[in-house]
Amino acid sequence: MKTLCTLLFLALALSKTGTAQTLQTVVDNGNTTTSPVRIFGHADFGEAWDPTPYGAVQITRPENLDAKFHLSFIRRGQMVYGMGFLYNSDVFAIQAGSDNKSLRGLFMDANGYVGIGNTTPGANLDVKGQIAVSGTGAAMNFLDRNDNSKVLQFYNTGGNLNLYSVGYGMTDSKITFTADGRIGIGTLTPKEALSVNGNIRAREIKVETQNWPDYVFSKNYVLPDLKSVEKHIERNGHLPGIPSAKEAEKDGINVSEINAKLVKKIEELTLYLIKQDKELKKIKIDNQKLKKAVFKNGKF
Repeated sequence: MKTLCTLLFLALALSKTGTAQTLQTVVDNGNTTTSPVRIFGHADFGEAWDPTPYGAVQITRPENLDAKFHLSFIRRGQMVYGMGFLYNSDVFAIQAGSDNKSLRGLFMDANGYVGIGNTTPGANLDVKGQIAVSGTGAAMNFLDRNDNSKVLQFYNTGGNLNLYSVGYGMTDSKITFTADGRIGIGTLTPKEALSVNGNIRAREIKVETQNWPDYVFSKNYVLPDLKSVEKHIERNGHLPGIPSAKEAEKDGINVSEINAKLVKKIEELTLYLIKQDKELKKIKIDNQKLKKAVFKNGKF
């Protein structure tokens, strides 16, 4: 009887073993994998999963591990990178280090916006920090939204940042920013803080100036006599104190200085006219006196 009970127990155990799930356990720690583990279908990692999987692999984490990553990458015994949702957030992150609360990494929110160093991106790409671009070709391209053609390109040429308008030739830089802070529009070699090779149209331009020539009206100002002005014009072909045509073509015109010089000439001309008016009035008075003297003598 005892032998019969033993046989029945073994038969029951074998039947249970035949219907139970078969679990795969990997215990080898060798350098060569001769029997790799393969998963057909989808795999679930974690305590809970979506019964309708959207991918071949699902990774979940329990609520009490919300401050942990879903996936960690270890190098030399230390965590280097982590992937998963941020702490108490629906923002997906790829971060450096072991803390999924830091700002060091790449983040994507539910809208598909991507942030670098920014966990709350407000655009398709939102970067908080500096951007370094190197290599050959354009550092940045701006494309037409309709046909995806290039419209504007940024190039780093010899330490200068050049903005090109595509379609006009690569030698036709529209704007150049030099390493020493100068800006050129239509020129690759700006010599001033702002150099423009072309026309400028503006509603108003204000130019700062000093030493405005009101001193011409001072009593101590010596007004050049017209004879000396005439000789200077005959000898040099331009007014005293005014640059010649050759000088203007070679060096350009300082707007502030030339305006002050022109005002000075206008003020000097005004003084000449005032002086001439006084002389004409005196001549007129003298003529009237002369006429009276002539009529008085009865010669007319």
